[in-house]
Amino acid sequence: MIVELDGREVSLTDEQVSSFGKLTKLQRGVALAKLSNGDITEAHRNAGGKSNNETHRYRLASEILKNPDTASFVDSFKSLDASNIAAMVLSRDELLLDLTDIARTTLDDVVTFSERPLIDMENGMTVLSSTIHIRSIDEISPGARKAIKSVKQTKYGLEVTMYDGLTARKQISEMCGYDAPIKTELSGKVQTQEILDEDIEQKLKTLGLGRYHNQLGGKIVTK
Repeated sequence: MIVELDGREVSLTDEQVSSFGKLTKLQRGVALAKLSNGDITEAHRNAGGKSNNETHRYRLASEILKNPDTASFVDSFKSLDASNIAAMVLSRDELLLDLTDIARTTLDDVVTFSERPLIDMENGMTVLSSTIHIRSIDEISPGARKAIKSVKQTKYGLEVTMYDGLTARKQISEMCGYDAPIKTELSGKVQTQEILDEDIEQKLKTLGLGRYHNQLGGKIVTK
């Protein structure tokens, strides 16, 4: 079973499907809104929840999240094994590899250019017509595919957006320390205040300390 959470499609485990099946329509709506960082008040309304006002509705939605069945379903998304989480996080080497693939990808890796002669009907002269073709997915290497940011269908055909190779190179340079040290200059006013010796001695006496030759001495013992 797949649900959409925060714009992402998430596949539920068998345990989560079972837990989800125990929830009412209202509980499901509020639970999914909670997991998607959505508005639980709005979810309560959309699921048909009855309420006198918005404050009361928010309180009702919050109570639903405290329900054992709802809480169990929500908490199941927090129980990812640490090893699974670590496996999902890219290592530094993996990041560098992906950035390198993006930096090395050129337009030729994704599209092809062709020309063919055509006759200009106005003057009868032969002209060259240029055509751009997007390669099939089988023709694009796995490394070059990483450089494709998005593909969408338009009325003129497919539109392909690529990641910027220069930006990828800049990130690689920063991660590997290729850049020269950056000099940072700070400017501003420094305020100082002169404290008289008498004031210092008075403060030291208050703390029970003595002063000898401008240094802190032992504690003053008064009898």
